[in-house]
Amino acid sequence: TSTGIYNNQHWWKPNLPDLRTIPIHFRENGYHTVGAGKIYHHTAGNNPPGQWDDYQRMLFNDNGWIRHGSPLYPWTAPKSRPAAFPYSGIKLYSGEADWGVLPQPEASYDDSLVADYAVNYLQTLDQRGHEKPFFLACGIYRPHEPWFVPRKYFEAFPLAEIQLPPGYLEKDLEDLPGEGQRRGPNRYFDHIQSQGQWKQAIQGYLASIYFADTMLGRVMEALEKGPNADNTIVVLWSDHGWHLGEKQHWQKFTAWRVCTRVPLIIRVPKGSPGLSRGTVPGTCRKPVSLVSLAPTLLELAGLPPVKVHDGPSLLPLLRNPVQEWPHPAVTFLDSPGN
Repeated sequence: TSTGIYNNQHWWKPNLPDLRTIPIHFRENGYHTVGAGKIYHHTAGNNPPGQWDDYQRMLFNDNGWIRHGSPLYPWTAPKSRPAAFPYSGIKLYSGEADWGVLPQPEASYDDSLVADYAVNYLQTLDQRGHEKPFFLACGIYRPHEPWFVPRKYFEAFPLAEIQLPPGYLEKDLEDLPGEGQRRGPNRYFDHIQSQGQWKQAIQGYLASIYFADTMLGRVMEALEKGPNADNTIVVLWSDHGWHLGEKQHWQKFTAWRVCTRVPLIIRVPKGSPGLSRGTVPGTCRKPVSLVSLAPTLLELAGLPPVKVHDGPSLLPLLRNPVQEWPHPAVTFLDSPGN
């Protein structure tokens, strides 16, 4: 069993020998589980075993994470990165901090390939010869750095129309205690400003979001046009936010709302075991945590719970988004990021 694999292979997470992921639990309860893209951080090597009936192991050269190099991206080879990256012309930190247009068609960008995989799976469900329900994990990289996207996505945000973050104030940190002031400014934001690249960097970020949204749209269109539009639970989320200059900070690694708030959209069709009436379009303003996703999905699908999963199920809020919610949403910092 997958649990046995974990007990015998502690190399992945030595402190969690009985780890039970969402796809493992779905798979062992009769689901066909497939995935592609950024599911467990950046590489297939971080993907725990025993989870997938099929997983698309892609080499994401255009995301800067292939360390052995390639003819098209020689700076990914070990110890051969240039002093300044070839697209943005500004060096911030590791090889992922870059933005620009790659010399390749949109169809060969990594997120296009991830979307292709998901679309193909949804379009060929009737041809697969099994009656199992499915669990599909579609890990779109963007807007994770580097912000390499096709030209048309940059052109949608002309530099002359770029607005600087509305939360930016030059002296915004003066009323904070010492630790709060230390968490704010970092050398990356200072460098972007000194190089006159603030609007260009924001343009790259916006272009990446637009590209990610477009790829998501392709996947959702395939679902809507297929036979499972009315019996598939859909959840969209991200892992953290991103500072674009607010609090004089660039990147992540803060406990301010810019970093700790993420998109979280849950759509449940009618007839689902845990929520027979399905979800009603609307917004819930209660603070929740992503650790609630596992128990929520299991309850919605009518699967047995897992004791080691953290967080309360969000079904009460899906039934009534304005009810009392006594559960705090907790975040923490794993690095100062400076």
